[in-house]
Amino acid sequence: MSHPDPLHDPENVQAEDVLTDVNEAHITGNVVGEPRLTRTPTGHEVGTIIVQTLRIFRANGKRKETVEHHHVAAWDAMAQKLRDLKPGNRVSVFGYLHTRFKADQETGVKLRKTEIVADQLIVHH
Repeated sequence: MSHPDPLHDPENVQAEDVLTDVNEAHITGNVVGEPRLTRTPTGHEVGTIIVQTLRIFRANGKRKETVEHHHVAAWDAMAQKLRDLKPGNRVSVFGYLHTRFKADQETGVKLRKTEIVADQLIVHH
């Protein structure tokens, strides 16, 4: 008996038909606070900013808002672009999600931080 949906029949699926994983992020929002720029021990420059986004939607007929704060990291030449940012600047960030782990120095508890690593940054004027 043939599968009712030939596109999803496991016998018809080829390797090139299988969706690959996607790790992409794109946000547009306002910079919160001053950029932080540091150097790694190996000499790479790394910059970080926080971007605030506002989501407006309707729930049960009422207008609702949620605010999110997204941590953004940028390396080397991209980190240089963060240098001139000021709080309130409107930016679009394109990149990928990365999760880092580190132990809390006081408790030893493993902390997790997910951030967007920026590949591209656009400042809106």
